[in-house]
Amino acid sequence: MEKFKAAMVLGAVGDALGYKKGRWESCTSGKKIQEELASLGGLGALTLDPENWPLSDAVLMHMTTAEALVTDYWCLEDLYRELVRLYVEAIVSLQGRAPDPATVEACVHLKPHNFLLAWHTPFNEKGSGFGAAAKAMCVGMRYWQPDRLENLVEVSTETGRMTHNHPTGFLGSLTTALFASYAIQGKPLVTWGRELMEVIPRAEEYCRKTIRHMAEYQENWFYFEAKWQFYLEERGIDQEGQNQPLFPDHYDAEETDKMYKRWSSEGRAGRRGHDAPMIAYDALLAAGSDWAELCKRAMFHGEDMNKEKKSLNGTLTYSAAKDRVDRVDPYGFERSEDFDFESYEELMSEYLVVLTRRSIKWSKLLKRKSKVQKNFKLKRYVRKGIPNEHRALIWMAASGAQNQLEKNPGFYQSLLVGQHDPKLVETIRTDLNRTFPDNIQFRKTSDQCLQKALYNVLLAYGHHDPAVGYCQGMNFVAGYLLIVTKDEEKSFWLMDALLGRILPDYYTPAMLGLKTDQEVLGELVKLKIPRVGQ
Repeated sequence: MEKFKAAMVLGAVGDALGYKKGRWESCTSGKKIQEELASLGGLGALTLDPENWPLSDAVLMHMTTAEALVTDYWCLEDLYRELVRLYVEAIVSLQGRAPDPATVEACVHLKPHNFLLAWHTPFNEKGSGFGAAAKAMCVGMRYWQPDRLENLVEVSTETGRMTHNHPTGFLGSLTTALFASYAIQGKPLVTWGRELMEVIPRAEEYCRKTIRHMAEYQENWFYFEAKWQFYLEERGIDQEGQNQPLFPDHYDAEETDKMYKRWSSEGRAGRRGHDAPMIAYDALLAAGSDWAELCKRAMFHGEDMNKEKKSLNGTLTYSAAKDRVDRVDPYGFERSEDFDFESYEELMSEYLVVLTRRSIKWSKLLKRKSKVQKNFKLKRYVRKGIPNEHRALIWMAASGAQNQLEKNPGFYQSLLVGQHDPKLVETIRTDLNRTFPDNIQFRKTSDQCLQKALYNVLLAYGHHDPAVGYCQGMNFVAGYLLIVTKDEEKSFWLMDALLGRILPDYYTPAMLGLKTDQEVLGELVKLKIPRVGQ
């Protein structure tokens, strides 16, 4: 019973800490949150009161779910009807807490007075949020015994579908409930993720029996599984016997934010049903029994699960869509004022499934290989697109830049410390501030400004290939290589491969290579598309 009480109380405490009356919900930097926490005297100095540390809508929905679970229901159908009644009533108490839009929208479709169809809601493309996962811990506490697993799967799935009828949403509910049951059982923490992957097929089997049109769920179902498989592989705990999770040596607040963002759907950590429990699980793996460390990783990070709630006014508005998508894209470029956030989110909600599937395939292809093997399969994968996380590795291997780097150790550094042509230096410096002015990584105010690295790469290349030296346009090539590789020396050798071998004579004073290709392109257009050629 003490475990049950602790779970309910500490779950609510964690929610209040992360929410902080909305102050930290809009903060995208875990570092800033932790600095403000330190200014308040640290975690141990805090005294939580309802006025300054209120609970979010997620905890209220969890309490509502728990209230139904402790009623004297005769069968699961009666439990579902009671949940529907309480969920509809709870909507009133959520006002002023920026409730999860999917929860509010779904409760409109719930039918407390319809005995047969009370809890049946339609498939919802927008129901992939974290709300179902946030209210399911008590389900795992109710059905925690191993022999009640089938009940846990069914109840967590159905309670999730009531408000988030989308696989990413209700599988998040299953994940939270399952992990809660494992905690009570005392199962080793490191095995939870692997066992989740074994339980998900049971949920799929249950849904096939109870959902009439399963086809519309299938693609999104794969997305949830793929994301978790990718996470387990990254931590090195996807196989039986792998019981030591792998964490980066440098894993501070900023690195944590980057990692969580990478696991997300649209770059907003903890917003979806797959990564909200994933972040909590990862925090437990990293923190162990250290409560302060757990809070730091699970509550005091940028873009946490309480930070993704948007208001609902009939339908999701343009401004809500704009809030959900980052103002800065994954490469560091600021989105323009006229950027169509709503259309972008609609596109990415479907295309992310493709990207995730592709990323999983690439990870399996490259897993535990020190060298990239050039073959037909690799070429086919490249033509479909290289995921961001593998792009630097593949570019270096495919271009021959990696071989050059290994054959010439110290060569890049020798170019930087040698004598420099004053005219070359002046020309390069002139273009530094003109390089990607809309990219936050190239601004002098940035914590890790890339201008110095850009200068070094261009200077080294100018001395390495004096026939080319430096000309306008090379700064953007080098800049993008730095964005992708985050490494000066790799960017230099990629420049060497690109300008010296792949595109010869494009950047020489006469630009013969460029002019030749332009002429050939013009002739091809005239031949293949005569109307355009005219």
